[in-house]
Amino acid sequence: MKRQQANAEVNHVAMGLVLAFAAIAVVNTLARSVSERVREFALLRLAWATRRQVLRMLRTEALSVLPLATALGGGIALAVLTAFSIGMTGSADPLGHTPGPPGRRRGCGPAHPRRHRRTGTRRAQPTPGDRGHRPGVDRPPLRRHHLALADPTRRAALPCVPGRVSAAKARDVAENMIQAHPDLDYAFVANEEMAFAVRKAFDAAGSKAVKIVTVNGTDEGLAALKNGRFSATVSNSAADTGELAVTNAIALLRREEAEKVADTPVRLVTRSNADTAPLYCPPDDY
Repeated sequence: MKRQQANAEVNHVAMGLVLAFAAIAVVNTLARSVSERVREFALLRLAWATRRQVLRMLRTEALSVLPLATALGGGIALAVLTAFSIGMTGSADPLGHTPGPPGRRRGCGPAHPRRHRRTGTRRAQPTPGDRGHRPGVDRPPLRRHHLALADPTRRAALPCVPGRVSAAKARDVAENMIQAHPDLDYAFVANEEMAFAVRKAFDAAGSKAVKIVTVNGTDEGLAALKNGRFSATVSNSAADTGELAVTNAIALLRREEAEKVADTPVRLVTRSNADTAPLYCPPDDY
């Protein structure tokens, strides 16, 4: 929490500096514009224009340009920041993604960006922002790279916190999450690298009972399944994904029909079937 507060203060200072430099740039631009029009003002004075009339003309020009510049600048900034907010939080309103009120929370987990994956775990209801959902497809609700609280009784995601596909960031988020919700039961983490960092954070906080479900199915992940550090993982073989991508690319180059959206085969792996899990990245002589 303290780190987040410190980051917020640094962001405010940075924003203040940006506004200060922007104000300096505006003043310099106006000063240069006026200095370049000295001859024009001199001609106006020779044409019997009074000093007050010249100043009134400059004031009218400034007041005319100000609303237009404000509208254009605000529109461009709004478009860029809205796209950035949607990419980072899944919503155009980043302020809407704040932790919910204290109470019993069942789990947390970062959503996964691969929206077109299938798994036979359970039939999931679409979550807000899950535009890739198709009725009748069995797969867990997948969203963007966030750590999100989840309530399985409603089968819906609660407010999210960005994870940004970084092990260090995931650990920071997990530390804050377990402090705010010490009764956490499980976490879904977008990949195994982040999952190991989250596991360390939970263990350090004395919450070894929190179950972790993740994605990949690497040798290290399967070993963590067997020793109980993970409860489950969704195997998405890199070899299968690569083979599927190459096959579709060749089909497109040959002007043959290819699926617009290709589904990579996935499989839920637990300790009971870890020995039969597909290889994530087979050796060269496989």
